[in-house]
Amino acid sequence: AINAAHIIKKTSFLMHDLYKKIFSDHITIIDDPLMDKGLNGRPFDAFGCEGKKIALVSEGKLHYWLTDYATSQRLKCENIARATRSIDTHPSPGASNLYMMAGQINEKEMIQSIKKGLYITDFIGRGVNIITGDYSRGASGYWIEDGEIAFPVQEITLSGNLKEYFKRMVPANNLCFDQSFNAPSLFVDQMIVAGQ
Repeated sequence: AINAAHIIKKTSFLMHDLYKKIFSDHITIIDDPLMDKGLNGRPFDAFGCEGKKIALVSEGKLHYWLTDYATSQRLKCENIARATRSIDTHPSPGASNLYMMAGQINEKEMIQSIKKGLYITDFIGRGVNIITGDYSRGASGYWIEDGEIAFPVQEITLSGNLKEYFKRMVPANNLCFDQSFNAPSLFVDQMIVAGQ
């Protein structure tokens, strides 16, 4: 949703939110092409521009679009050197080693604080409307009852709007770096759940 190509086409639900608070204060999101042992590291982007570590979101506020040289020229904004490409494509913006900073609370304490809720371990399919932010995905995991894992659940659906969910996210402190995009466990209050 912050890819400059979508902003240019006016096909992003965040197109009017640059420099605005879109997450809770707890959320900071970093993109670091120079990360040591990062799986998607690159000192230069596909246009040959030098990469640098950037906080795309800091304390909930969106500071940058994901831009490359071409999109930054069209949007008249800073080029943060995020051009990517494959052998048969033109350069276009994309993240490198993207991660959400860890929070303060540990996952066990997070679960213990929940009277009734779900601990989601797997998502199924793709269900985000990039234009509106509407969200609907299949999921499975465990039911939480009085702060304890009670029983497994599957074939449920989570839905709602990402803008609303962003404001209610609280990260745990269990961030680990095992993929190109990484995040800790997240607590989200009052999600819409369908299933039995």
